[in-house]
Amino acid sequence: MEQAPTERPEYVTGLDEGSEPMLRNSSGIWSLDGERLASVEDFDEGPAVVLVPSEHVLLLAVDLPPIANAMKRRQAAPFAVEDRIAQPLDEVHVAIGDEIAPGRWLIGVVRHDTMRQWIARLGTAGLTHAALVPDCLSLPRPAGNSWSVDLAAGRAMVRPADGTGFAVPLGLLERSWRSAGEPECVAFGDELPPPMHAPSLELQAEPLAERLLRPALDLRQGIYAAPRRRVDALWKRVATVAALGALAHAGIAIADTLALRNIAEQREQEVRQLAQTRQPPVILGPDLSSTAGTLEAQVLAEAESGGAVQPSLFLPLLTRAGGALAEVGPSVTWRSVGYDGSGQILTIEVEAADAATLQRAASALQGAGLQVTPGAPVSGGMGSIASFAVRGQ
Repeated sequence: MEQAPTERPEYVTGLDEGSEPMLRNSSGIWSLDGERLASVEDFDEGPAVVLVPSEHVLLLAVDLPPIANAMKRRQAAPFAVEDRIAQPLDEVHVAIGDEIAPGRWLIGVVRHDTMRQWIARLGTAGLTHAALVPDCLSLPRPAGNSWSVDLAAGRAMVRPADGTGFAVPLGLLERSWRSAGEPECVAFGDELPPPMHAPSLELQAEPLAERLLRPALDLRQGIYAAPRRRVDALWKRVATVAALGALAHAGIAIADTLALRNIAEQREQEVRQLAQTRQPPVILGPDLSSTAGTLEAQVLAEAESGGAVQPSLFLPLLTRAGGALAEVGPSVTWRSVGYDGSGQILTIEVEAADAATLQRAASALQGAGLQVTPGAPVSGGMGSIASFAVRGQ
């Protein structure tokens, strides 16, 4: 394509040789090239970002199950990329970034020894709090199926439209471009190879500093997380006011919780009294959360019909199934319970670490004298999920 009509962002405005100072947690953007930090842009205040060579980071677009908790999402990320990397998980650091499409997340994989070298270099320069961002993510994310490409010093940085990125020697750029289906390109820096010339695309005008104000991926997570920056007096006062407000809301929440607990205890007593009126009386366990609604509906229906209802097997089936699955161990987690009163079928959905554990669960249910119809297992958040239809014998 033709060169884009705007100038290339200033990615490497280096310090003079030998003049790199102790930066003392300054704000700005730097580029890390080997052992040398080059200043890209200085801020009076704000974040500190160090761009690291993308050749050392594998960037992937990975589909993750809908997990609301960010910590659990970080725990699931390594297992989601395990079959897409050539190294054992214990040798690499896996970091999760933005959600780049619904259910799809940007994930970066880098060797532990490389991360340790980068962190040590930041400490030497006084940038202990700085974010570490693969430098290809400093390029704008293009629209459609195009690429943003930055050529400089025999090296190409690429940001595809899917939100990932990579860097290759200039000699491999054309081959990578053809493998990707020859997308159109937004060009920065040096001229693109002749086969890649095409009608130019419109560039995004967002400045580099704004793109990196909240980078798509910060590699400093987990054991490599940045320490907290010192907070000045103004922000301390703001934090104090916010904390007092949060404390007041917490007090209200505690009062509401106590009131709800009293209501729940009163409701439990009513349900237990209701159970005792049945002939024969129903013996309830200590936890009513999964049985109270079913039991009350059954008793009310019995009262309306004059008592001519089929005895429910819900509680006996649930008790036997619970005891059987408890023998399998804590590796089996209950997800949901359903009951078909007309067919006297208990449906249990459980999650386990793998399909073999689900098979053990099915065997335990059968060993308890239950008829079990297992459903096909599917992949879950941290393992495999299956449903069992359980009947009495």
